[in-house]
Amino acid sequence: MDQETRARRLALRPLHDDERKLQPDIADWQHLSEHARDKGRDAVQALPQILADAGYQMVPSKNA
Repeated sequence: MDQETRARRLALRPLHDDERKLQPDIADWQHLSEHARDKGRDAVQALPQILADAGYQMVPSKNA
């Protein structure tokens, strides 16, 4: 699918629908609103604390 077709389909996607299991924030980063991007950033930034609360920690990969 070319980029233009993909962008058109994303622009026409319906709003959140639990019954049909649709979520408008599952899209390419460039198509997300700033609010949706902030939610994603906040979730990633919370991961170290979530892991620590469960007794785990993040460490750098040996392959990095």
